[in-house]
Amino acid sequence: MRFAGNAPTLAAGLAVSSFNAGIAVGSWIAGSALDSSLGLSGPALVGTVMVTLALVPLTALGAIRATHTTALPIPKKRSRCSTPSSRPAAI
Repeated sequence: MRFAGNAPTLAAGLAVSSFNAGIAVGSWIAGSALDSSLGLSGPALVGTVMVTLALVPLTALGAIRATHTTALPIPKKRSRCSTPSSRPAAI
């Protein structure tokens, strides 16, 4: 939504459409696996493969982000030494 600019309704519609397409394609693939020689274990295998394919780029992105974090600068400590102008005058 933050990249939608002047068309937030279109962006929301595309987001919902992509979820619906993903559900339809996943169901079709699982149904095909159920009809195959894998039988009842087919949909579970398809789910395992889909999760693995989703975790590979997620892990890569996490590793990239972990190495590119920016640390806050360390503030300089103030010196406790007195400067010549702040010393009391000698008597």
